[in-house]
Amino acid sequence: MITEVPTNPLIQTPDVPWLAALARRHDARVILDPSIASPFSVDLLPHADVVVASLTKYTANEGDVIAGLAVVNPAAPRCRVAAPAAWGAHRADLPARTGPVGGADRPHGGGPRRIQANVPRVVAFLESRPEVRAVRWARHAASRENFERVARVPGAVGSMVTFELNRPVDAFYDAVRLSKGPSFGMTTTLLCPFIQLAHYDLVTSEAGRAELAASGLNPELLRLSVGTEPVEEIIAALAEALGACPTCQ
Repeated sequence: MITEVPTNPLIQTPDVPWLAALARRHDARVILDPSIASPFSVDLLPHADVVVASLTKYTANEGDVIAGLAVVNPAAPRCRVAAPAAWGAHRADLPARTGPVGGADRPHGGGPRRIQANVPRVVAFLESRPEVRAVRWARHAASRENFERVARVPGAVGSMVTFELNRPVDAFYDAVRLSKGPSFGMTTTLLCPFIQLAHYDLVTSEAGRAELAASGLNPELLRLSVGTEPVEEIIAALAEALGACPTCQ
């Protein structure tokens, strides 16, 4: 059983303890990926056989490293089999793979804490705007309780916010003075039209759009990764674009 916690891009959190119990009853293995919120924000290892995550996000918070991790739960059944197998598969080239990570090692400098302080204020701003139809984040009402079950601390949220406008997004996206890009968990705030990038083949056909709609995905959904800048600057950039965009008024 493999799932992101939370998911991308709707930022939904399943009932992780329930999933883990279900998997154990059926002798299934559980692989959980906390990349969207980061291992700084959620603690999944007690519920998983293996936790995997992208180190390109949050850890490499300047977007200059491509790396990942896999952690085997030492308390999980068959751990003594899984861990040596995983280590043996990569041991020969491990020094070459980890060299760039070590070379780019830097302190976090409170980055995750600043991001988690910024996100609720950005969410509150977006939810207050009539131009914004829907906002989703780790503590969205639909799965807030599930997220809180695995959150490391009460204020944990991760960087990710997704939102939809009441109008076409083109003019807003062109006007907003924030960096644009598909990554997240960086010190720099990033905005991207995620569905357009990840599922362009579906966006460009009638059948594809129907498939997206069936999964609750709006082709014009925007994904915002909140960074460590002063939150007033992030909100001002969003407000400026919403106010200056004729089709958003």
